[in-house]
Amino acid sequence: MSQIERILSFILQVNSKDEKELSNLHTELSKGQVVEILEKNRTSIEQALGALDPHENTLGLLHLMTAVSGYSKYNRAQFVNIAQEIILKGNIKQIRIDPKKFSHVCKKFVDACKETKQELRAVKPLRIAISKIAPEDHLTPQHALFVRACISAKCYKTAIPVLDKFVYLIDPKISGVKSEDTRLYFYYGGICYIALKQWDKAIECFETVIAAPAITASAIMVEAYKKLVLASLIAHGEVGSLPRYTNQSVTRVLKQVCTPYEELSTAFSTHALDDLVKSIENNMKPFAEDNNLGLVNQVRVALIDQNIKRLTKTYMTISFDGLLSNTGCTELRDAEARIQKMVEKYGFTVKINQAQTHLLFENSGEGFDTDSTSTHLRTHIHQIVSLHKQIASIDRTIEQSDRYVSKLLQGEKFPKDSEMERMGMGMGMGPMGTMGFHI
Repeated sequence: MSQIERILSFILQVNSKDEKELSNLHTELSKGQVVEILEKNRTSIEQALGALDPHENTLGLLHLMTAVSGYSKYNRAQFVNIAQEIILKGNIKQIRIDPKKFSHVCKKFVDACKETKQELRAVKPLRIAISKIAPEDHLTPQHALFVRACISAKCYKTAIPVLDKFVYLIDPKISGVKSEDTRLYFYYGGICYIALKQWDKAIECFETVIAAPAITASAIMVEAYKKLVLASLIAHGEVGSLPRYTNQSVTRVLKQVCTPYEELSTAFSTHALDDLVKSIENNMKPFAEDNNLGLVNQVRVALIDQNIKRLTKTYMTISFDGLLSNTGCTELRDAEARIQKMVEKYGFTVKINQAQTHLLFENSGEGFDTDSTSTHLRTHIHQIVSLHKQIASIDRTIEQSDRYVSKLLQGEKFPKDSEMERMGMGMGMGPMGTMGFHI
């Protein structure tokens, strides 16, 4: 009997309902010697995978599939079939014994689906995989993989129910989630929102990526910043300040390495279309390499819209010539088309006097007393109340934990004189010699 046959026999003999046996299986398969055997016999493993049941032998399959996928020439089609069965039919208890290997198999599943041009096939299984790895309200590596699968399959709307649901628990011990998974989830989320032109939500996602605790800027942060600049210019005509808790060294690095985007933002702020076009032409290569040419073109269109919008706030009446010179449009027909779209978007009205060759801007007088506004407010109020309850529950759990009480008691011990001096330097002295905290 070969070494692989003995390993397979061991996996098949384990009682899938016995936690002790499963734990022992996991320990044995994780040993360096066994891992080395698996890595050296990947071809034999591929041939034997069909002998294992995705539900009964989930844990064993995760170990074997991880070994197989480490080989560049592994059978993608077979891997996709078996990985899908593991995700859909896999035993949840066995999956949660090793969430990292499950995440690895899920990632390779998404990769293999793309490589075999079956992008859509990965979407549904990855949506199910989220609930397999951890309880509800936990952020998992599968969140990022699911949204990435939706992007590859170009079914952006499918990701929205997951993206719109607030998840607030991050526990690597339970889900195997890493900081990179969190950043990727919000980065991919921002891309989905951009595809659906939900600009503010996209901006919020990119800000979350950039403001996450970090010593220096990562590649994900750099890409998020580039798209943040573009989305902000399209939606608001300017790039707002990053959250105040963003690491300042990260901010400096981002601005240094994203020079073409900083130049684009500066050109946009002049309101001159010629300046913006020149900036785009000078930086065409980096924009193309970043796959951001489509967004950059939308920035150009957004400048025209912003210029028209400014005119409605400055003038009651404006000539056709004034309209063209102030907006950057080259043809009146193009300007009229842009104005028509903005009428539908912003609600103001425009009267075009062809005889006197001028336009008259009027305010539609629409307020915030519509049914849609009321529904929007009710939805957000409900979300805020729900979030408040969740935070209060977390606070109670922390207050009742032994670790918190122990820390609290340690903090109440009176510090030595040397510690008082050190603490006073950091916090400053308040009235009557009391220590005043600077927040």
